[in-house]
Amino acid sequence: MNKSKNIITILAVVVIILVVFLIYSMNLQMNSKEILKYKQNMIDMEFKYQLGESATCFSGDFNDGNNSNYERCVGSVAAASAVSKPSSYEATNDLIDVGLDGLYKAMINGDKCKRTRT
Repeated sequence: MNKSKNIITILAVVVIILVVFLIYSMNLQMNSKEILKYKQNMIDMEFKYQLGESATCFSGDFNDGNNSNYERCVGSVAAASAVSKPSSYEATNDLIDVGLDGLYKAMINGDKCKRTRT
């Protein structure tokens, strides 16, 4: 009789440990998903911000003798290009990173051509 009580006690302890471990694992997984969702949201917000900055730059004048607007625009396009791949917008528009990278390279190459001509 004593042996069966010991076995039941041991099994109860094992079941309790397994339940605690299962609850801990589920909680950890839920927290991990929330962290990933937060990070994805931050990446998407940064992408939208950089696209907005690029649009603002393009509405400015590049021929005013001051390159700061052009350089700011190149930086915004480069940042948007870098953040586009991990953004959630890449899933719906597969070529957005390629397009932004091409625009960035064209702006850089155009800048080099403009400097060598003058």
